[in-house]
Amino acid sequence: ICTRILVGCESEICILVGWESEICILVGWESEMHILVGWESEICILVGWESEICILVGWESEICVLVGWESEICILVGWESEICVLVGWESEICVLVGWKSEICILVGWESKICILVGWESKICILVGWESEICILVGWESEICI
Repeated sequence: ICTRILVGCESEICILVGWESEICILVGWESEMHILVGWESEICILVGWESEICILVGWESEICVLVGWESEICILVGWESEICVLVGWESEICVLVGWKSEICILVGWESKICILVGWESKICILVGWESEICILVGWESEICI
């Protein structure tokens, strides 16, 4: 069993478990419980993000629909086409560019600036998540039991 650990969210402990095993669990992000289920199985479910219910359907099918994110309707189109556009995130414009191309940029997350760089390159940096500073360095680093 391999566990990836994200440490340093204002004394919060965030744990990603089993990313490659198709089961991903994020625990303790601002005392919320977030569960990603079936990343590889094309069905991804995000539960309990700010007491909202968000569902991602058809991850691999290039059509991803995010429903009910703070009463907004957000649609991700063309995930595998390396061009992903998220429109209407709390009246913000968020663009994800080149997920497969190892460069992902998320702009305007609740008037914050969040940047994910090099997901596939094993270096991921998340800056300004609701006034929190969380940095994940060395994605390839794991704790195996």
